[in-house]
Amino acid sequence: MTEPVAGTAIFAEQVRHLYRLSRPAYIATLVNAAIVTGVLWGVVPKGLLLAWLTAMTVAICARYALYVAYLKAPRPPDEVRAWARRFIVGSGTTGLIWGLLAAALYPASSMPHQFFVIFVIGGMALSAMVILAPVRQAFLAYVLPLMALTTAAVFAQGGSLHLFMGVLLLVFTGVMLGASPVLSDVMRESVRVRFENSALVEQISQVNRDLSERVGTQQRVEEVLRQSEQRYRCLFEANPVPMWIRDEATLGLQAVNATALATYGYSREAFLRLKATDLLVPEEVERFLQDMRSRDPREGHTSQRRHRREDGSVMEVEIVSYPFELEGRASRMMLVHDITERNRAERLRNLETTVTVLLADAGSTEDATASFRGQFDLEPVCVHRC
Repeated sequence: MTEPVAGTAIFAEQVRHLYRLSRPAYIATLVNAAIVTGVLWGVVPKGLLLAWLTAMTVAICARYALYVAYLKAPRPPDEVRAWARRFIVGSGTTGLIWGLLAAALYPASSMPHQFFVIFVIGGMALSAMVILAPVRQAFLAYVLPLMALTTAAVFAQGGSLHLFMGVLLLVFTGVMLGASPVLSDVMRESVRVRFENSALVEQISQVNRDLSERVGTQQRVEEVLRQSEQRYRCLFEANPVPMWIRDEATLGLQAVNATALATYGYSREAFLRLKATDLLVPEEVERFLQDMRSRDPREGHTSQRRHRREDGSVMEVEIVSYPFELEGRASRMMLVHDITERNRAERLRNLETTVTVLLADAGSTEDATASFRGQFDLEPVCVHRC
């Protein structure tokens, strides 16, 4: 019974992120649609262009009304999927309208305007891959009609150049469809870990509350301490996630589990002599202290830092911290996840996406080479024998 409830709660949080991320996209879509209308004015039939702009405006206004209704609604768990379906329908409608720009209003008489239309559509598809990542069905509903109609319109022009452009669009679509499940899984995993960590901290805090309430005879105190020690070892010491407890006032480290010691390479005695700032690379210290001053100490907090192990090697971590009380002192429970490999993989995917966009926007091999050099600030390299 626990797993379905947890699954519903995780999906509800994904839907909440979906609506929250979509807010800036409404304004951006209307601005882009207005720019497209201005650029294509006089190149394609004005009546069709105005009809397209009107349809886009109506669709975005309807989606924004849905967004406002979602914020105001109580949103019980049994209605989460209904809200998700409404959002997916809105995404699919917007993607279809963008696709109709290429299908019905493709500027066949002007090559620069063709490149402009493809550039705008490609940018909208890329941004949708990030904004709609919380629920992948929303991304598919948006991008499939968008890219299918655009690619078909390019192929329909005939000629070798449009053939290659169509192939590049297919490759670009394939890259997005391959990367989108990874982004969706990363976001879902992040939400899942957050729920698990919240439950873990609640259990640990409950243990401490029980200890404070169970005051009686010495025998009862010893029994409570014994039970508490068993729970502490299960929930803290034996946890596979690196964890430690930090004093809120002095930043000194009060307790640490074995996983954290293995991850950072310190002995327990050496680790507990450190302060939280000693684990940071020097350039992160000031930002950490600023965050300490600005955040609410009564709330949980998530941040990304660069930590230094005992051997001097650096790793990128995501830290989730929660208010905690240990031995009567205000403290914070820290849960650390090593995201070095995940960030490296994301940077590689971003590089692949950038190269694909540069190739799609280039009119020739020389243009692609020049764009690549300009994007990455590369000097020309001689590849022939001198």
